[in-house]
Amino acid sequence: LEIIRFFKRTMTENRIIFTEKLNISSEIRASAIEGIYDSKKWIKEERDALSNLIVNIRTHWRFHTDNDAAGIISDTILSTITCNEREWITRAVWGATYNRGEYAVKHSHGEEGTSWVYYLSCCNKCAPLVFDEKEIIPETDLLVYFSSEIEHEVPEQKCNHERIILAGNIIEDKTMMTWEEAY
Repeated sequence: LEIIRFFKRTMTENRIIFTEKLNISSEIRASAIEGIYDSKKWIKEERDALSNLIVNIRTHWRFHTDNDAAGIISDTILSTITCNEREWITRAVWGATYNRGEYAVKHSHGEEGTSWVYYLSCCNKCAPLVFDEKEIIPETDLLVYFSSEIEHEVPEQKCNHERIILAGNIIEDKTMMTWEEAY
């Protein structure tokens, strides 16, 4: 637990942004994309008050709970980021497509936790993920993760095809008992 807290503090203080290829199969990625296109899973409002995405297709916040492929990807990401520490949980996962002209305004995801973006389908000319000090060029199967406090944005998508992502937040599980509380 102390290692994870050190990791989190280091990420925030040093504004570290991590990238890693996950080697998730194209079949699982395709199934997640299919789920993103399912209009029953979309946010119904044109733009909900909590979203900074200016896109036409974005799923609800718990997409990983009702799409098996998104759940597998989310679990893989949680394990990758936390090194299988039980004290962390996935708080939210959503999928989104960025078509030509769509973007995300500059925002952060709160003060505690780790946020991530996973590229399901894109090319290296798609709109990048932009931080103050760094720009991440999209690449299919690439995971990007960072402290939830770090502001980021996505400029207007210029490609004529979709940039499709999953994004999420993980937080410390404060409901879990410590060994001292349990015994």
